[in-house]
Amino acid sequence: MSSNFPLFLLPDNVILSVIKSMETVEQMMISILSRKTKKIVSSFNLQSYRFTLGTTESCDLEIRCFDLKIRIDFKIFENRTLREALVTEIPLIVKLYATRIVNNRLESELIGWVNRTFKVRDFIDHFMEILHHDRIDEILVSSNDLYPPESMQQLINGLEIRDLYFSEGNSDVDAMIYLNAIKPTRSFFLDGSPLFVWNHTKMSPFFIQSLDHIRQAKFENFFSSTDFSLYFEKM
Repeated sequence: MSSNFPLFLLPDNVILSVIKSMETVEQMMISILSRKTKKIVSSFNLQSYRFTLGTTESCDLEIRCFDLKIRIDFKIFENRTLREALVTEIPLIVKLYATRIVNNRLESELIGWVNRTFKVRDFIDHFMEILHHDRIDEILVSSNDLYPPESMQQLINGLEIRDLYFSEGNSDVDAMIYLNAIKPTRSFFLDGSPLFVWNHTKMSPFFIQSLDHIRQAKFENFFSSTDFSLYFEKM
């Protein structure tokens, strides 16, 4: 038989001690409940080293902490045409998948809930704040994205984007559309070599003017704007 624990009827110092004794995933979940719990969890100085935003089957956010990987899926509508228009609206269902290593063994946990309040961007901002993270480290782009670049730009407007990651199947036209839409991007990752046949005349000026570096998966190299300019001149 389950029973409720009256946490918020306890004195503030006891509430703080109880939440501090929780695991990271539990702290992240309880931080959503109120401004008070958000402030408490933010005071714990939790850290993450990577935020990744994906745009394929569902709009999902992956958070990497040092001993934990968390993926949050935002389910809006099953109808693709509706989902394309509502990427920044309130998701109906939110699912959190947590994976960690315990005693040299991989353990997974799934927490799901019905959401009637927060938009996708609200969740992104919330978790960035409590985990003291100030950027989106990576946006994953593939040929079967469900959301147009304009919707993604609206979703992450004002955030620093460190890396735009293209998987195989994208054309140079796709790349230009995303690179023009997602303005904060300063680097560009190619998964595959060559990823597609470059239109050098069209794309090289954009790369030189807009990006700090380009990385190819096959060689794991970083190219500066100057290096890439020389590369195009030799082609």
